[in-house]
Amino acid sequence: MREHPILFSAPMVRAILTDQKWQTRRTRGLEFFSRPENDPDDWWCARVQDGVAYMAYKRAPHEREVKCPFGQPGDRLWVRENHYLTDDGHNEYAVYAADEKSVLAHMTALDALPRDFPADTLAGHRKLRPSIHMPRWASRITLEITGVHVELLQSISNADALSEGVSAHPDHHDKPASSIYSPVQAFRELWESINGEGAWDANPWVWVVEFRRVEP
Repeated sequence: MREHPILFSAPMVRAILTDQKWQTRRTRGLEFFSRPENDPDDWWCARVQDGVAYMAYKRAPHEREVKCPFGQPGDRLWVRENHYLTDDGHNEYAVYAADEKSVLAHMTALDALPRDFPADTLAGHRKLRPSIHMPRWASRITLEITGVHVELLQSISNADALSEGVSAHPDHHDKPASSIYSPVQAFRELWESINGEGAWDANPWVWVVEFRRVEP
């Protein structure tokens, strides 16, 4: 079993903590097969085995091996998220930006500190740290990978979109994927908010990583 770090935004962290998210789609390592000069329709994923995707080219069949950068079933992911690092005078600990009440309590506590409290320390406690800088010890969420496969982004179903943690009214779950009220369209909006306008239309190959939350 190996461990790998993975970044999630605050809304996705909250979805994981409420067991509303158990899939994530990522392009890392598969970009070559979706470049504009390489029509993605000419590539297909022959199979995924032991965390390795075997991509084949239709016009001159051969396989290229691409190792999933997030691991394989049985491996674990530790979640990095935006945070503050602080201390109580004895122990260092993290305050998670996704927890609005905890952040408010943290800031209120800082405001109550005596005036002679070191300014540089106070500034450090107020500084939001990007998720990429979260140390392993501060991570509060550990995930076990339960499945890995590869598909084109637009192949996502309504059920899988809901597994991605998007919000959709129950009455909208069975709407056609093209409906503006469907979970697929909610996921499209999420994808483009992260990857930029037009990222959905590019229809890249993506890793589909399924996971379950475990005690860290």
